[in-house]
Amino acid sequence: MEFITILTLMALGFTLAAPLGPVNAEMIKKSLAHRTGWIYGFMTGIGAMTGDFIIASSILFIGAEVFSKYLENVIISVSLLLANITILGYIGISALKTEINVDTEDTDIDMSLLKQYRIGFFLVITSPWSYAWWASFGPYLLNTGIPLDTSASRLIATTFFLTGILAWLVLFNILLKLSHSFASPKVLGLITKGSAVILLLFAIKTVFDVFCILFQFCIF
Repeated sequence: MEFITILTLMALGFTLAAPLGPVNAEMIKKSLAHRTGWIYGFMTGIGAMTGDFIIASSILFIGAEVFSKYLENVIISVSLLLANITILGYIGISALKTEINVDTEDTDIDMSLLKQYRIGFFLVITSPWSYAWWASFGPYLLNTGIPLDTSASRLIATTFFLTGILAWLVLFNILLKLSHSFASPKVLGLITKGSAVILLLFAIKTVFDVFCILFQFCIF
């Protein structure tokens, strides 16, 4: 695989992960809640990256057309949306209750690496937009001329794409750690509460999406 192709795949992964969304908002919440919270935020990102790996691999090995038909099923789409609303609502409300405590010892913090991994993972695999993005990106990737004719080449392409996501996770958590070192608890608290509001707005938007799908389904 050519070097320019590798850079392209990594750049695509980086740009997919960079925009502020539920995963990044959850990472902000956990990273700023405690002086070692970036570890838990990073684990959230790893969980999300695992979900992306499963979806990306499925798109390349099964095909975007299959996923497009999969998302056209109203029951499946609504089920995914409802699960996503539950997760977004839970972590959004918990973020509003988060207290910033810079001096708390690591043993006092009520967080679990495995729990954060699960949150990141389920945020991705329960979001229909993850599948929709890959369903639209899949044909593009397949038509770029990147060698994807064998299982090994497809796995390599997916790996480089995820490397771009990993690069974002490392950079983002470094920035959050620096913010935690220099900003006051009050400022960190405002940022955390802001991320909670963003998560809840995502949840509210998803509720409207459910009504739109059901409404269209009832009419047609």
